[in-house]
Amino acid sequence: MNNTDFVIRKAENEDIEEIAKLHTMIAEEYMSTIVPAVCHYSDIVVTNEEQESLIKEMMEDPDHDIMVACIDGKIVGMLSLVTETYSDDLLKAPFTTIEFMEVYPEFQSRGIGQAFMVEAEKLAKEKGHQYLELQVWDTNEKAIKLYRKNSFQPITQRMVKKI
Repeated sequence: MNNTDFVIRKAENEDIEEIAKLHTMIAEEYMSTIVPAVCHYSDIVVTNEEQESLIKEMMEDPDHDIMVACIDGKIVGMLSLVTETYSDDLLKAPFTTIEFMEVYPEFQSRGIGQAFMVEAEKLAKEKGHQYLELQVWDTNEKAIKLYRKNSFQPITQRMVKKI
């Protein structure tokens, strides 16, 4: 499969249910395989209804952009970007955060993540932002490889201890 086999487009209201299904599946099933320690620290239960509500809120927020990847009309991935309007101790606002980038496991390694990276940078530049930032799990080697390929550099490391 190559880049011409999928389409990246702006999410629409009728996509909310499908995006929520993807987001829920990633949280419930896939995350435990790439970050098993998270399951040790978090007992958060993700429901599809909560995710639908979250996605709907994000789509209504003018500071959010949600894109989807589709193959034969079926959503196989999603990209959520948010405009950060505050400066922190590392980045001057405004800047764009890649909040979520999720692709069903069976559709990974087909260029969708790279297409999302290109789209994220394009949208951030269109808004006049100087920075595109994200957070990634230390154990998500596949994602880290993609981000490094796209010139992302680590600047912090978050640590936790369960007590």
